[in-house]
Amino acid sequence: MSCNNTNSTCSNCSNNYSSCNNKCTKCGCRDSFLTSPPPCPTPQGCPDPIPCQEVLSSDCIIYNGPDVLCNGDIVVYSDATWTEILEDIVAYFCNALTNISSTVVTGGTNISVTSATVGNVTTYTVSAIPTFTYEIGEYVASEGGVIMHRWLSTISGGTPAAGTSQNYIVVDLNDLTLAQWASIDVDISNVESTYDGQFNTTNLIAAGAPAGITVGTAAELCDSSTAQGKTDWYLPAIDELVKLHSNRWEVAQGLGVGGGIQLVFNNYWSSTEVNISTAWILAFSGGNQGSNGKANSNSVRAVRRFSI
Repeated sequence: MSCNNTNSTCSNCSNNYSSCNNKCTKCGCRDSFLTSPPPCPTPQGCPDPIPCQEVLSSDCIIYNGPDVLCNGDIVVYSDATWTEILEDIVAYFCNALTNISSTVVTGGTNISVTSATVGNVTTYTVSAIPTFTYEIGEYVASEGGVIMHRWLSTISGGTPAAGTSQNYIVVDLNDLTLAQWASIDVDISNVESTYDGQFNTTNLIAAGAPAGITVGTAAELCDSSTAQGKTDWYLPAIDELVKLHSNRWEVAQGLGVGGGIQLVFNNYWSSTEVNISTAWILAFSGGNQGSNGKANSNSVRAVRRFSI
């Protein structure tokens, strides 16, 4: 056997394999029409000739195409051997995989993915988006009623913001008795909030009898209620009543699950004062807001807040 070598630097062809440590156009072995094993005597005859198999070394095959790039990085260089090419490809992608961090988010948590690129390196940040524990319309026995509204904030009970604190408003299972807003007409300070009935109710109770907030009036009924073992009920502000009305479809089902009484098509008192003689009501027959004399009797449904 002889080495069919078109490049004089390629040598050491043995055992039907090439052994080249230099770049050459082709390296390998070829037979010279010899048989193996050597000719044998008759009558046994001789086996079929076994040609010398040519095996090309990856050190001897040259890539002569253009450089191959990935994201601006040269992965395969022109004039590289196949050995060098394979080594470069493996090194490039192993290094890329090493720089990837895996994040597993379970429990149905939503995720947010942000990226920042510096040079050729892109860093991905995966973070969980806070989700709510309770759904609107869900009856939560431990909280005394049905979830009617919810929001996220940075602190417990804070203003709506992209935070991790979950805040809820719960509506009582039942109406309280029909009641007046106040027994006399007095302009009361700090009870004009349209969204914070807890704030209004605290100030109404503080105003007391001199302002007509006596036993059996709307705010007093809510404040003194111990329904479902809770003692922090309050008379909702007008915007809280609007939320309750807009979520009636969900709330009605929660009230059914909790064994409560459905909201009726009556006028419900809010804790939001209009002026010396009137306060805001919400007509649950159509969701319209209006003012009503404080001495008139309307329906009362207490709510409370909690945060987790």
